[in-house]
Amino acid sequence: MNTRARKDMEPYRLLFPCGVVAGVLGLMLWFFFQAGQVSFYPRQAHANIMYFGFLWSFVAGFLMTAIPKMTGTSLVHKYEMVTALGLVALQIVVNFLNYVPASVAVYGIQAVFLIVFIVRRFLKKRVLPFEGFLFIPFAFLQALLAVVMFFMSLQSSTPLSLQFLFQFAPSNSPTFSAQISYQFSMDSFYLHAGEAFVLNLVLGLGTRLIPVLSRVPNSLTPDQRSNSNQFMKMIVLAILLNLGFILQTFVNNQLGIALRLLVVSFIAFRYFKIASSVSTKSFVGFGLRCGILFILSSYAILLFQPAQAIAVQHLIYIGGFVLITFMVGTRVMLAHGGQSLDYETDSRRIGAVALLFALASLLRLVAGADVFGAIMKIGIVVFLVASLLWFHKFIKILRDSK
Repeated sequence: MNTRARKDMEPYRLLFPCGVVAGVLGLMLWFFFQAGQVSFYPRQAHANIMYFGFLWSFVAGFLMTAIPKMTGTSLVHKYEMVTALGLVALQIVVNFLNYVPASVAVYGIQAVFLIVFIVRRFLKKRVLPFEGFLFIPFAFLQALLAVVMFFMSLQSSTPLSLQFLFQFAPSNSPTFSAQISYQFSMDSFYLHAGEAFVLNLVLGLGTRLIPVLSRVPNSLTPDQRSNSNQFMKMIVLAILLNLGFILQTFVNNQLGIALRLLVVSFIAFRYFKIASSVSTKSFVGFGLRCGILFILSSYAILLFQPAQAIAVQHLIYIGGFVLITFMVGTRVMLAHGGQSLDYETDSRRIGAVALLFALASLLRLVAGADVFGAIMKIGIVVFLVASLLWFHKFIKILRDSK
């Protein structure tokens, strides 16, 4: 395969657009429901598409682009690219049909797919690029734990003769909706499959990426080695972070949140250096620091206002995960698209994207339980505008880099 063909096959070039499409469709579910075009209440379908279609596409696009380069191993193969895109498309289809258990099963396949992709390349070098990679196994353990917990929950509350049926039945069917423990299992599932999975990746990869992208002086780049003491510290932090999720599910909700707040706070100041001065102010650095602050503030609010859990979870998701994802995605599209990094400091567009995502998260927080009110609708529109504003630049860079 020639160099140009290889460049066209870089995973981010296909998976990032796929993620934007999934995000638009996931949000449009609410408008389709209000217009009577969707017959089921789309809470689970929306969450599944946003986590396992939208965010997963960006996660996969980044990992499948970066890990072969970091490890000096083979780039993505065609069958891997087709599989990744096909799994996202399948997620969208099964969720528009509201087959929630089938969506969970597809997510399990998505997790295994990325595990195989990563392990195959690390086995060739057997060297971690930097200590933050120790969070990646924990991310995938949380994903697999969530899938197992979900199907165990179905089995524990369902007659044996109906278990197979429920795994593939639409979630709006009478027998399915009658399961008393279903909503609890979904909340636990999203905590581990969604929040725990993404947060592990943000904290682990962010230990190197966020200081560099924020332009903190003397930050170590991903290709620089650390001493063994840093690896031991990172293992301890990863264990404590994930213990927080286990405690929240099985022991005490507030205890788990408090532990995560402490761990994230320590990493934010010690490794992300969010309080440190920067060599050059940039819109990307501003967006990254805002994203970390949104995550910290979300946990602080949950600690004292647990009744606002659903609204605050969107603060974590939009203001935290989505904002950070798009800021990192900006560096990926610039660096791999052969563009000047001055865009990060000079472009008002990327600053507007960061502010719009921050605004969308705050509007969703204010909307609270009123998911069909005017504030919620404005928040959705703001989210869509931010996504499309970023995507428009992404398409221009793809076109210019060919």
